[in-house]
Amino acid sequence: MAKMKATVRNGRTNKSGRVYNANHNTRAETRNLEGHIDHERTAKNVNFKFLSDGSIEKSGSFDSKAFELSQYEVYFGEGQKAKNDRYIKDGHPERCKTVAEVYSHPKTAPLETIIQLGNRNTDISPAERKRVMISSAFELIDSLRAKYGNNVKILSLSIHTDESTLHGHLRMCFVGKDKFGFAVPNQSQAFKEMGVERPDITKKEGKYNNPLITFSSELREKFYSLCEQKGIEIDREVKAPSQKHRDILEYKCNQLEKSVTELTAERNTLRNQNSIAKVIQSGFNKPQIEIKAEPIKDKANKGGAESVKISKSDFEWLKERARLTIGIKTAFESLQRYGKELWDKVNQEKYISELNSKLENEERQNREQSIQISKLSQNLNLAYEQLQDQQEFMQKTGLWKRFCDFIKEKFRERQETEYNRSL
Repeated sequence: MAKMKATVRNGRTNKSGRVYNANHNTRAETRNLEGHIDHERTAKNVNFKFLSDGSIEKSGSFDSKAFELSQYEVYFGEGQKAKNDRYIKDGHPERCKTVAEVYSHPKTAPLETIIQLGNRNTDISPAERKRVMISSAFELIDSLRAKYGNNVKILSLSIHTDESTLHGHLRMCFVGKDKFGFAVPNQSQAFKEMGVERPDITKKEGKYNNPLITFSSELREKFYSLCEQKGIEIDREVKAPSQKHRDILEYKCNQLEKSVTELTAERNTLRNQNSIAKVIQSGFNKPQIEIKAEPIKDKANKGGAESVKISKSDFEWLKERARLTIGIKTAFESLQRYGKELWDKVNQEKYISELNSKLENEERQNREQSIQISKLSQNLNLAYEQLQDQQEFMQKTGLWKRFCDFIKEKFRERQETEYNRSL
């Protein structure tokens, strides 16, 4: 059996910032509206409800949003009411929230963990993978309950067989205690009570260093181990993350820092080269060898130039010296030109200032674009929810069927009219 890829990843919102729709996992009517679903296999999906009393119910299609909201009422209703009472007492009724608003907020919505075992090309049958996935998922849930108790509340588990790849959706929420002793959906407080730290405690908490990363890694390793205990060999090789997933500003700062480091190294090299060049230049000015020469009388020389007589060894030395002098002077002149260009580049504060200014402008543009995208996402979310409600309403009342029948009838009448005209 070849090694099999397995996936465990967490999230609360999609790329547009919209909270995941729980009914995508459990409600047949919602899945019927989605184009990537194989509706003939939807009946083979398996859903489980995890009730607040600790019991588990296997279910077919059901309204997961309504069920999870009812569980939020049980877990956080009392704490939210107490918080609203304090807001009203302090004169800030605008801060009050319903449990439904807490449930749909990106920071306090349920955490959804997607687990996947293999893909469409895996050499294990879908039925066997489904069995292993359900069994491993329940053992994973049992381990979370045993280790973290009331800090982690499991809401639902859905196994999907009607998409291109068999996978599961595990939804949960984190429970912490506020300073008044009430249960609140506070992930940070829950992690503190659970003893879950960020991966590197020596560095400050951030996007790539927070307790959720540690928790996610724990889920992933536990799921892998459970699958391996059932005879599935997991491919644990982790590919390096793509540069595009890094923070844009962090990447640009790193690139700028790298450029400055390279320029500094070139500057230091130039300093050493200039020191050597100065030594060479001083050698030109202070020759160390004294040459003995005797004048030679030459009657044919009418121009007044004087010829001298030197030894052969001195002549060879002078010839070699002249050759080296020309080469060294040429190299020195080239070195000076290179040094001037490099110094101009390194010491131009304007060059660094322009880079910083450009980076600040891009950061400001990114912030403005983020605000625009957020507004567009909110409008899109509202339009999508309205469209979804209208579609569900039309299906429940039969308007959708009557509308389709009306369109078909009109189309048929038009065809008959055109046919009669052609006769």
